Amino acid sequence: MKRELLFFLLLALLVVAGFAGFRLLSGRALAQQAQQAQQSGFETQPARRGDLQVAVSATGVVRAAQSALLAWQSSGTVEAVRVKTGDAVTAGQVLASLEQTSLPRALILAGADLVEAQRALDDVLQSQTQQAQAREAVEQAEQALEDALNPQAAQASTLKAVAQAQKAVE
Repeated sequence: MKRELLFFLLLALLVVAGFAGFRLLSGRALAQQAQQAQQSGFETQPARRGDLQVAVSATGVVRAAQSALLAWQSSGTVEAVRVKTGDAVTAGQVLASLEQTSLPRALILAGADLVEAQRALDDVLQSQTQQAQAREAVEQAEQALEDALNPQAAQASTLKAVAQAQKAVE
């Protein structure tokens, strides 16, 4: 029993001595690391929870992941931009408009010609004389088609007209 007690005491003494040696050596190692950090200009802080606030500055070239080359049909001064950054757009949607006074002369003249042609079209559509002439031309075309499809009827009609003309002459 004495032996067992002596064995446990020695074991406890060894554990305590090992722990003390470990603490002593690790304390020296930490002091050495702190001294090296001071010499190298590093600063250490104990870890803690919180928001990280960091400002980063750098120089270099920034490039977009996607780009598009835009070509315009005419030049001019932008009057209004009809969409905002990030808006979804559809094909054919007007994105911006130009001031009418800044458009090239040819474009302005073409717009005036379009207005004039539209008025002429409206006049034709509203003209009763021209509509009557168009109806008569349609009727003549229909008669010509019918004559072409049935030449015997056309020939009989022509012979009848000749006979009536001869009677009228006599």
